[in-house]
Amino acid sequence: MRISKLIMAASAAGLVSALPVREMAKKRSSGFTWVGVNESGAEFGSSIPGTLGTDYTWPDTSKIQTLRDAGMNIFRVPFLMERLVPSSMTGTPDATYLSDLKKVGPSHLLDVMRC
Repeated sequence: MRISKLIMAASAAGLVSALPVREMAKKRSSGFTWVGVNESGAEFGSSIPGTLGTDYTWPDTSKIQTLRDAGMNIFRVPFLMERLVPSSMTGTPDATYLSDLKKVGPSHLLDVMRC
């Protein structure tokens, strides 16, 4: 008799916990979907500040546009803070690195990487 009551209680608990999952599935099937990729290049290399094309590279914006045309809508572009401000955290930003970052960054998610 105790086992049958335990089975009934477990069945009822299973039904109750399944209800929010159906509601969650409805919410997930509607609305805006984020689909994207991680671009890489500017965070690579151990030489600080490094040389563009040798120690690091920036993602090609034409390739990002190809992915946008395919339906992707978010792009993570990591970069090194040590390259952006090579002398100290309160120092002056490297003009070339900052300029290159601005070319890639305005329409993409930027992500600071630390060595």
